[in-house]
Amino acid sequence: MMTSINGIFDPTLAGVGLHQIIYLIPGPCGDADTLEIIVHEIPDVELGVDTIICVGDTLVLNPGSFFENYLWQDGSQEITFYVFQPGEYWVQVMNEYGCFGSDTILVDFSPLPEVDLGNDTLLCAGDTLVLNAGSSYSEYLWQDGSQNPYYFVTIPGTYWVMVTNENGCSGGDTIQVDFAILPEIDLGPDTVLCEGESLVLDVDPSFAAYLWQDGSEESTYEVTQPGEYWVMVTNEIGCTGGDTIQVDFAILPDVNLGNDTTICEGDSLIIFAGDSYEYYEWQDGSSGQSYIAKEEGLYWVIVTLEGCTKKDSLYLSVEEATLPIYLGSDTTICKDEYITIGINPGVNLNYLWSTGDTTAAISIGQPGTYSLEVFGACGSSSDAITISNWPYPNPALGDDRFLCFGQFDYLIAAPGFYSYSWNNQSPTSDNEILVSETNYYYVEVEDYHGCIGYDTVFVEVGSIVELGEPTIDLCEGDSVVLDAGGEFDYYNWNGVAGSQTKTIFEGGIYKVEVGYSANAECTSEDQVTVNYFNLPVAVIISGDFLCEGDTLHLKAPIGSYTYYWNNEQSNNALFIVNSGGNYTLKLENVCGFDSTEKIIEQRSLPNVNLGEDRLLFPDESITLDAGVFESYEWNNDSNLNSQFYTVTSENAVDTSTIFVEVFDGLCYNKDDVFIEVFYVKIPAVITPNGDGDNDTFEPFEEGWAGIHEHTISVFNRWGEKVWESNDFPSGWDGKQNGRYVAEGTYYWILEVKYGPENLSKSYKGSLTVIGTGR
Repeated sequence: MMTSINGIFDPTLAGVGLHQIIYLIPGPCGDADTLEIIVHEIPDVELGVDTIICVGDTLVLNPGSFFENYLWQDGSQEITFYVFQPGEYWVQVMNEYGCFGSDTILVDFSPLPEVDLGNDTLLCAGDTLVLNAGSSYSEYLWQDGSQNPYYFVTIPGTYWVMVTNENGCSGGDTIQVDFAILPEIDLGPDTVLCEGESLVLDVDPSFAAYLWQDGSEESTYEVTQPGEYWVMVTNEIGCTGGDTIQVDFAILPDVNLGNDTTICEGDSLIIFAGDSYEYYEWQDGSSGQSYIAKEEGLYWVIVTLEGCTKKDSLYLSVEEATLPIYLGSDTTICKDEYITIGINPGVNLNYLWSTGDTTAAISIGQPGTYSLEVFGACGSSSDAITISNWPYPNPALGDDRFLCFGQFDYLIAAPGFYSYSWNNQSPTSDNEILVSETNYYYVEVEDYHGCIGYDTVFVEVGSIVELGEPTIDLCEGDSVVLDAGGEFDYYNWNGVAGSQTKTIFEGGIYKVEVGYSANAECTSEDQVTVNYFNLPVAVIISGDFLCEGDTLHLKAPIGSYTYYWNNEQSNNALFIVNSGGNYTLKLENVCGFDSTEKIIEQRSLPNVNLGEDRLLFPDESITLDAGVFESYEWNNDSNLNSQFYTVTSENAVDTSTIFVEVFDGLCYNKDDVFIEVFYVKIPAVITPNGDGDNDTFEPFEEGWAGIHEHTISVFNRWGEKVWESNDFPSGWDGKQNGRYVAEGTYYWILEVKYGPENLSKSYKGSLTVIGTGR
């Protein structure tokens, strides 16, 4: 029951029950004491084994209602705990004896089975739908009690399934299945057509799709050959239906009345249609196998064989005896004019002209006598005509001519014609026109017989030379070709004979003079200024570094350029920078551009520091240290080239600003320090005799400013303090304990605190007191 080490009661060793502990005190005066201890059982808590429940279910944990207190993992203290989420859950209970017990359970959630039978659907009559509930479940139950993973739907209705997984969780789905009626198609009964006929099979056009036996997809189909024809249609929900028809063709009767023909007046023609047909119908309604024709006209017959009919016809011409022909009276035509002579053509007639032509009419353009003979089945006839020419109308415009630029001239046609038409303009009675442009000019004249004549003349008007734009930009290494035009006969470039073009390689003023050999007066000139430009070559001229706080001038080549410093347009070849970095230059002119860049290093300034402003006391000195650099210049004195500079109260004014400029080999920097010389002016003699002059021992105002605290003490020659004050400016009247001190020499000590930093300083001196009468 007890541990052997220190005698502590151990209930785990004692066990459940009542235990009595006796403590004995050894020795002659020993005593004993007894203690009873009851050990109770630890509460037995049971939440059950770890479990899995279905998503959406609730698990109630109940350790029993016979404990005093309950504590769950979330801090709640109810007897029961409702589990809605997966996780680890524990409870600690306390019984009536204050003993604690606990248990833990791990709860996991199994997802519900997800079954998808698909969307509600519509099937075609005769189709089968297989519903698949999945193969991974342990149990299946369909609406009709069947328990298979699959279900075959052949009739309309509502179908559902409930499945259960290995964890006992269930899920399900429902689907509505309907069936649609198949499309009904009727192409009609089988049929026989006559050769050459066609049959249009027409199906209701409201279906969604059509398929004929040859792959066509229209709602109609035209049958022109014998065979079996079928169609399959699909309605808007995908159901199909179809029909088939057999079409045959019967051979048409082969009737032929022969070619069109001609008979002479008084004759007749027997037209035979054949003797193998069932029915005959002629143009006049008669029904015999043949027909006797005597008059001119169209004759036709329709024959029938086995229900199929065919028609044929011929045209019969009745020709009279050939009549005399007349070509007209002799006539006169214009030169190069054509005239048509002849007669109207007849049926079954042949023609022969004196020219050898065999047509009813011919076109004649030459004078002469022309004859025609006409042959027919019933005889022949002939006639002749003579054709003559009028004189040719000649406008006679004359030779081609040359005009200078800006000149004009008149073109004059021969007079006496009925009308003149210049360059296809409306006819006029004027026989002359004014010309001032290069062109072919022609005139068409008409005489009073209606005959037409024309003439053409070429008028060339000289040009003036034009070199184009008055100025041309020429880039270094390039050339430009000046073209004066190819219509001139000679060219003088800047007074020197040359050709049509001149190649230019350098800038300048170029002038050309041109002219014509046909007219020496037709000259002109032009000039052009060629501006020469060098190719841009971007160069940045400057140092490679600048010191902090300084500026650096970046220089670009000077010329007719547009400058872009750091992509910003400028008209200045100079760019001032005040910091290090990467600087870019782009030069641009009419010849292009060039770019470059330069890296400017920014150097830090020498770190020179003379320290804080200082206070210089009398008989002291201050040595200023500028640091180690290459060179120094103190107070703008180039002769003071030293790291150190000493300031004494003797060589300093009341207040002095000392500055130094240092150079570290690359950059300059400077610093300054303010040195204030501190001194207090104290009188050496006082005469406290009451005359108002020098009666008190007090500091002069000069130099006293800046003292925050002070103590002044005056001693006699034996070291005895005769006066002390913290208000020295109010002065000492030379008295001690109300009586003037003896004349003689006294000594003083002044303790001060000075300036913003309350610098402490002691001053000593002597004072002579006279005039006290002692």
